[in-house]
Amino acid sequence: MSCFTVMSAPGSISSPPPESYKLLLQYDENKFGIPKEKRSLATGGLVPHGKTPEDHRYDAVVMPLTLASNRFGFMWAEMGPADWDIYVRLKNLLSSALLRTMLVQQREQAKKEVERLLNEARERAVELARARDAAEKAAAKNEKLYESEQARRRGAEALARSSRQLSSLTTIEKLPQQILEQLQAVLPYDRGLLFIEDVNSRPQIHAHHGFEVDADLSGFFLKVNQLDFYKAVARKGETLLVKDSKVVENWEQPAWLPKDRSWLGVPLYSKSKVIGLLLLSRALSSFNDDDGLMATTFAMQAIVALENARLYNEVTSINQMMERMVSQRVEELNAAYKNLAKHDQNKSVFIQVAAHELRTPLTVVLGYLGMLQIDPLVQNNPALSQAVEGVLQGSNRLQQIVTSMLDVARLDSQSITPHTESVNLSLILRLIHKDFMEDLANRGQTVSIEDAIRDIPPLMADSDLLKKALEHIIVNAIKFTPDGGSIHVSACVVDDPHLGRCAEIRVKDSGIGIDAEHHKIIFEKLYQLGKVELHSSSRASYKGGGAGLGLAIASGIVKALHGSVWVESEGQDEERFPGSTFFIRIPLVK
Repeated sequence: MSCFTVMSAPGSISSPPPESYKLLLQYDENKFGIPKEKRSLATGGLVPHGKTPEDHRYDAVVMPLTLASNRFGFMWAEMGPADWDIYVRLKNLLSSALLRTMLVQQREQAKKEVERLLNEARERAVELARARDAAEKAAAKNEKLYESEQARRRGAEALARSSRQLSSLTTIEKLPQQILEQLQAVLPYDRGLLFIEDVNSRPQIHAHHGFEVDADLSGFFLKVNQLDFYKAVARKGETLLVKDSKVVENWEQPAWLPKDRSWLGVPLYSKSKVIGLLLLSRALSSFNDDDGLMATTFAMQAIVALENARLYNEVTSINQMMERMVSQRVEELNAAYKNLAKHDQNKSVFIQVAAHELRTPLTVVLGYLGMLQIDPLVQNNPALSQAVEGVLQGSNRLQQIVTSMLDVARLDSQSITPHTESVNLSLILRLIHKDFMEDLANRGQTVSIEDAIRDIPPLMADSDLLKKALEHIIVNAIKFTPDGGSIHVSACVVDDPHLGRCAEIRVKDSGIGIDAEHHKIIFEKLYQLGKVELHSSSRASYKGGGAGLGLAIASGIVKALHGSVWVESEGQDEERFPGSTFFIRIPLVK
């Protein structure tokens, strides 16, 4: 917007200012001031028509310096000529001069800016060149690292595959050659040898690669400074790397062996001792430290595979030997079992025949003894009466043995058929106790029957057979309990997982006890714990020997009654007398 402040001068201005003026200063009433509102001078000149008022002065002009929409500042001019165009031309000249000056300055500034930008561009170009060189070097280095990492990864994968392949081999004969073939996949080489020490600690070649199939390697050797290559590796216990054999002093090898450039020797360890060597060569290229590390890692897996194969062969040989021994022992056991079965059958036949053969004459003897016992001549003669009584006691004892033999024979032949019925356990035990009153008095022993037995529900059993089984159990307790000892009989109701609800009868004595190894065999017929030469005509004498049939008969009867019997004891001790407890379980009436 154009800005004007016009004061009075003689005459008037013919050319009016633009309509878009702005009054900056106003001289009214003999004083300057800033007008508060725009005066309406849209028509006519700045000076009103007619006489100029004395209290107003119009003598200065302020015009903006603009050209081509560019504002450079303002022009202040005191009123001179009356023609307004003079001020307009003056403003245009000043604007043009200022524009040229500004353009020159801008051109200089632009030139300096261009030079600065060019310098910066040159500096950036140098920096970019340096950065490009550094990036190219870093890229080349990264490419080498990537290739190296890829090679390591491929080597690790090949190592893992070879490890799995070697671990699957169990034949020691094929494993050495497989080791060299798997190593070729992990670490390429031209020639390879696998040395393993024999029992005399002498290295022997067990496999080779890169040589003729039927090559004679018995004369193979490598020496460095007159020291054998194998001994050099075994002495240090470390991998030996020869990068260029041509520069090694005093290098020796067979004349027929091509002169390969690089050699690598890796020791094979077992229990901190070198037992073999992996010897590799490359004809043109050289091994490096990474190759040595890879070969060392592979060697650890190879020795594990060799040890596993050796152990597998040993275990296989032992298993085969054990199978032969077991087969032989099974045949021997089968033969022994057949002999035992035959002997057991012979014993059963003998017992049966002997019992029947003894029963008839024994019956005759007992009959005549009965007749003699009631004869008046014998009764009046004390000597004869005592003699007849003694013979009668021995005959009764013999009859008991024959009866036991017949019972065993019937049990073996399973010809005993129990007549099961409801049986009162308390009544049977009182009858047994009554039968042994005299024997217990002679030995000073006591048999106590628990009162709670009266409350035991009825048993499903054969009363005669059950009484006979309990008699044999109690007789055994009396015989192996010292004079003055005690036998305690108790019972309770239990739930057996195999028999169901049944009565458990316990016969506990204060006797010499039974070793654990005899807890089952004492129920076999003809088995005796005491010395076989100690026999007695009394059925209740201390440790008196018998036919060894009592417990066998008791066990057979209990099984025939669908029950179970066993014994528990801390062991045999004739000083401490730990005692024994016999358990009999008989089903209850359902």
